[in-house]
Amino acid sequence: MRNVITIAVMCVMVIAGKAQTICKKVDSIVTEAKKLYTSQVAGIYGKEVLRQQYPLLEDRTGGSVTYSENGKILCVFFSNEENPSVVATIGFDNINTPGKPQVDTAYRNFTGYERDLYTLQKKTEEQIATNSMFKKCSNTRWNIVPLTDNKSKRVYVFTGSKVNGTVVFGNDYLLTFDDSNALTVAKPLHQNMIPLNYHQDKDMEPITTVHNHSGNATDCFTATDVCTVMLYEKCANWKKHMVISKSQVSTWDCEKDELVTVSLKEWEKSNK
Repeated sequence: MRNVITIAVMCVMVIAGKAQTICKKVDSIVTEAKKLYTSQVAGIYGKEVLRQQYPLLEDRTGGSVTYSENGKILCVFFSNEENPSVVATIGFDNINTPGKPQVDTAYRNFTGYERDLYTLQKKTEEQIATNSMFKKCSNTRWNIVPLTDNKSKRVYVFTGSKVNGTVVFGNDYLLTFDDSNALTVAKPLHQNMIPLNYHQDKDMEPITTVHNHSGNATDCFTATDVCTVMLYEKCANWKKHMVISKSQVSTWDCEKDELVTVSLKEWEKSNK
């Protein structure tokens, strides 16, 4: 009897350990996804401010980088010169309710942190141009998001759709760099591109959408998956989005901004 109790306790401990590992994995995915989302939205807002209020300055820009500092989200535009400088800095207090942006058009040099982001972006553009791993598809564009923190220097490459009413999952990549900004690893996050069409009809009931992970793709959402859903969930009128793999089913709740993962067997059992 004592042996049976011991085995039962060990089984519970194993299950609890697995659950804790999954929770940590989910938390890290969501944290990374929110960083990507904040960066992309700040870039969109910043470009719109520049286009509407400073059209002449817009013509002089060669691109932008975004990052958070002292509670603000900054979109920094640099010149289109060979050795660029900053031509405009646009700050937002909150990316969800941005309010009035703070605009600084002082011409200045990059900070060290901004220079790092710019360098990572440019090195990624070089990889896209020369590395056959990157697959360019028609009616799409590359969205490059560099992130650097005490964890690592890394760049995510998204495939964005140029077609209204279409969301693209997949055909995305992760590049990792060392402290001197030398590329160490470049890998695809999905094996293919997964386009989903949507209708911008607010009178329709919110729907649940799904895509599958196969091959070398992860069992759960990637950070790029969550970010993509967050970017489109409101205009696409999504209630939930699911990722189904050979071993897990993951669901992003668009209303709660929550990611839940269960085993495929458990999900199939609950949906019989």
